Amino acid sequence: QSSMVATAALLFNAARAGIRSCNLRSYSMMAQYPPVPLFYNDLYEVPLPPGHRFPMAKYRLVRLGLQRELEPSNLATFLPSPLAAVSDLTTCHDATYVERYVTGTFTPQENRRVGFPWSIESVKRSLSSTGGTVAATHAVCNRTPGAPRFAGHLAGGTHHAFADRGEGFCVFNDIAVAACVALRDYKESVQRVLIVDLDVHQGNGCAAIFADNPNVFTFSMHCAGNYFSKKQNSDIDVEVQPGATDAEYLEILHSHLGNLFEQVRPQLTFFQAGVDPHEADAFGKLKISSAGLKRRNRLVCVRQRRAIASELHFLVCGSLADAQRRWRSLVCALATSLTLAKLSHTSPGLPIFSVPSLKVQLSA
Repeated sequence: QSSMVATAALLFNAARAGIRSCNLRSYSMMAQYPPVPLFYNDLYEVPLPPGHRFPMAKYRLVRLGLQRELEPSNLATFLPSPLAAVSDLTTCHDATYVERYVTGTFTPQENRRVGFPWSIESVKRSLSSTGGTVAATHAVCNRTPGAPRFAGHLAGGTHHAFADRGEGFCVFNDIAVAACVALRDYKESVQRVLIVDLDVHQGNGCAAIFADNPNVFTFSMHCAGNYFSKKQNSDIDVEVQPGATDAEYLEILHSHLGNLFEQVRPQLTFFQAGVDPHEADAFGKLKISSAGLKRRNRLVCVRQRRAIASELHFLVCGSLADAQRRWRSLVCALATSLTLAKLSHTSPGLPIFSVPSLKVQLSA
């Protein structure tokens, strides 16, 4: 039950920024639709050595904020993220790699590359983090009457995991796994998948995994030179110069989005809405404001809607690595989900959106 409640995390500090900007008519219209399914699991928060830089408490803190805001409105229902099945993981990951991680036979060097010490708890965390994205994908791809147009997942967005190795706090690539599962399980309705990755770092794992897959198109817009490992080749890579502010960033994005959706004509879209381009992020090297990120997220949604009347869509909310004591940054990022939920509920032609992955550090 606590894990069902836990999903509230991502989408509901969004409500702080989103609901306040909704007029009463829009809010009442949203209330007429079924609640959005949101996936989360308390397994995401695992013990780490003292002084470890990864902010595990972010999941719980975000969950509490979302739960406080979303549950009373009945806009969302919170569901537990299941553990990913091995048969799903191996749709894009090497079977030996999966087995070695699950059984604890990684080398010390591999554990250092991932960034987490191995433990049973970390295995459960990685499996549930991937399983939540897969579950959200099933939720939006399910063609039964009443299937949601929007689903969310608090964790995930682990786009630095490759088929046979992990790095950058990413063990399994949940976006890649979920995309492959959709192509496997929904062949009649999903043949073209688009990944729109706006994290400040390139989605190198997704780029490598889908390099030779014509059914998945990868678009990554990231900070130039901000790579912590070897750059891969996405189908489209757009580099933004360090120090870019809202106007420059949004102009670059706007120039690519229209043609992108027309070119790919996706039936399922993953949007990695990373918040580490935010000016408060110590490692992002960009200067995007909270308002700029919110405009970015809405731009993706609106441009997609104008370009093609897709029936399936899925949103991934990405990472803000260093935002301690900066709630406005978090609220801005989370507002993505509510903005898209509002648009999907009040605009009949709008595709399905979901929200996996948010990496935000907060103070207690």
